Amino acid sequence: MRVMPCTKCGLPSRSRTDFDKMEAGMNALSAKILSLQGDGDDVGVGTFQTEFGAISPALQSDLDRLGSRGIPVDVVFEQGR
Repeated sequence: MRVMPCTKCGLPSRSRTDFDKMEAGMNALSAKILSLQGDGDDVGVGTFQTEFGAISPALQSDLDRLGSRGIPVDVVFEQGR
């Protein structure tokens, strides 16, 4: 969990997952990606990649910390032997 300032009091707190917002966000993201693909919108895809296709320093720090503790951060499909 990332320690972030509380939006109400400003004191450090740990981040939490709001599963209702997460579900809505995943649905919106899926709809956007499927629309870009279905429409063949190359310009839209380029814009989307520019805006959202980078890992922020804060996210990289979290990923590094999780990785150093042996906590998986993504699902990797390894095919074959």
